[in-house]
Amino acid sequence: MSRFGWIFALAGANLRSAAEGPWSFIALAGFMAANNFIWFALWWLFFGVAGDLRGWTLSDVAALYGIVAVAFIREVANTDRNACRCAKRLAMEAPRDLLAAGAFEDAVASMLIHPSPRDLADPQLLAAQGITVTFTGKTAHAAATPEQGINALDAFVQAYNNISTLRQQFEPTDRVHGVIHEGGAAPNVIPDRTVSQWIVRAATAERFDILRSRVLTCFQAAATATGPAPGCNHSEPAGPGALTSPRAIAAPRPNVARRVVF
Repeated sequence: MSRFGWIFALAGANLRSAAEGPWSFIALAGFMAANNFIWFALWWLFFGVAGDLRGWTLSDVAALYGIVAVAFIREVANTDRNACRCAKRLAMEAPRDLLAAGAFEDAVASMLIHPSPRDLADPQLLAAQGITVTFTGKTAHAAATPEQGINALDAFVQAYNNISTLRQQFEPTDRVHGVIHEGGAAPNVIPDRTVSQWIVRAATAERFDILRSRVLTCFQAAATATGPAPGCNHSEPAGPGALTSPRAIAAPRPNVARRVVF
């Protein structure tokens, strides 16, 4: 999602959340509008009397106010995006850590809530792990001396194709997906570094170990074929899969809220 797309999505989520309490939203919006009006009116009166302040006019102050407001929105969007990433990681790691520490030993039941576009009484939670892959090659001029370079982007492309070929051997619940973060700086320069991020998922811990091993082999094979040195960093511990208790599925469920707005 682009930065502006994220901002629009954030604004939409805030509006839907505000719609849950329309009168409080109207009061908040009204007072904010009144505050901005009073602020601008005071400056308008000031510059109407003073004319300018060391060369600054009312239009200059209004433009500065707009720039600061846009910068603030951008910072809020970045902060919320990072908070979502942290929350996602916390949701993946915290239950496992609590389980290992014995936090649920005396619990009769435990419940994990995850947002979904539809109601699911028996969701399938896949074992998952994030992997950051870095290929390190050697830079060179792509037109003058390409033979002196080691193309790290070739290694990424080969790894991507290797995994695409592997997909025909996937089980129905296997998932491997990735994106590239660094792929070179200029088209006339052999890229000496690529960084990509992947997530490997499988239905069980046993199947996950098999799938992850084959995916890592795809990375290693790509490096062997193209030349760059591979580096794989498991960016987060592997999370085990989970199954819903049959008794919990069969139990009667009371009416619950159908929509949760964040």
